[in-house]
Amino acid sequence: MKLLYTIIAVILSFTLLIEFSYAVCTQRYCGVEGAQCNSNRACAKGFYCLSNQCTKGKDELETCSHVQQCRPGLSCVNHGQFRVCKAAHFLGAGEKCTENLECYGSLKCTKGLCKLNKGANCTMDEECGHHGYCKGIACQTRLQPGSDCLFNEDQCCHGYVCGKVDEYTDYKKGKCIPMFSKKSGESCFSQYGECDMADGLFCPSTSGITSTCADIDRFNIKCKTSSDCDTMWEECECNGNKTNLSCHSKFNIDSTCSKLYLALQNCASAKDCTIKTNINDASELNENSCIMKKCKEQALCFYSRCLKFEFGCKMPEGLQCTGEGAAEAFTNFTLPARTGLYNDSYGEDAEATKKPKPGSTGTAIGSEEASTESDSVSDEFANNDNSEKGNNSKDNGSKNNDENNEKNSASIVYISLTLTSILLSLLNLF
Repeated sequence: MKLLYTIIAVILSFTLLIEFSYAVCTQRYCGVEGAQCNSNRACAKGFYCLSNQCTKGKDELETCSHVQQCRPGLSCVNHGQFRVCKAAHFLGAGEKCTENLECYGSLKCTKGLCKLNKGANCTMDEECGHHGYCKGIACQTRLQPGSDCLFNEDQCCHGYVCGKVDEYTDYKKGKCIPMFSKKSGESCFSQYGECDMADGLFCPSTSGITSTCADIDRFNIKCKTSSDCDTMWEECECNGNKTNLSCHSKFNIDSTCSKLYLALQNCASAKDCTIKTNINDASELNENSCIMKKCKEQALCFYSRCLKFEFGCKMPEGLQCTGEGAAEAFTNFTLPARTGLYNDSYGEDAEATKKPKPGSTGTAIGSEEASTESDSVSDEFANNDNSEKGNNSKDNGSKNNDENNEKNSASIVYISLTLTSILLSLLNLF
């Protein structure tokens, strides 16, 4: 009988271990220089987590191990024996270039233009120019409105999407229809741009590539990991504490975002700029890209207002939604402030604050005592080298996050073993 009780005690302890390990999450804040953090997600765009503090992103040719460590618009790429922050993969077919690294995918910088080598196969839509797409291994011209299309294979001209047609027996076959034109309950393909976002609708992907347009307001769905959510549209995130988790949308789904996305599409089409077709990798912040040169206002307003998962905080100086787009994007809508030791100004609501004494630490993210900054702090950051150049041993933000995860895991194991020991001790009393 004691053996049976022992087995039950061990099973109970491991059950608790599993529950503890799943029910811990990282909350996303908007930390800037000096803000406390335990992962990169606690830091605002342009900052990463190093030694439990948000640190300014690295500049061109500084060493890195992950793109999060680089300032917006740069990638972390191989460069000789090291990985460095560098402008990479931001030019489409036919755009002017100076080196291969600047071109998307398999494109090569040939005579000053990004091109596919003669006879080479395409691998992604961006290799085929703004008015083309890659089908199989060959570039094709985007389909005209009303044309038959195959979902995930064909691309319609800008402002249109390959939409589901019920009467077609081929489940992938559709027609090029206007974006955001499907109503609640209508059949759709699991993609961004088919269902009417003005009504708060999206096309779920949990049942495969086809579904019906449904309400995005699903935040009451509890989760333990993001795999419990609709992974195309949602992430499993905290609700105020580290054990209260639910599925949250990666995007803002409303009429404003549908208008902003169409405005970006129209500008790109008129200026012959390439837009990434994957909405989960849609942003292009490199200052030398066609989008940022010719459609900057439309791009930044769409990114900051609608791509909630990637741009959930107010943007830094130079990357803010301005002009007529700002009036459209931020009427009755406010982005969370960039908090922590400082608060970047965004409009006219930034408060002045004194510079902290050397060695002082930032206020914990989320605290009501989080400090704010004056407009001059951004310039101060620009002239600050953070005393870390050349210190590669402390430069690995991913390593820092892994160390935090290891500490959490060790704590969980310790709790589990302690519970097992207590239960076994109690059993010995009987």
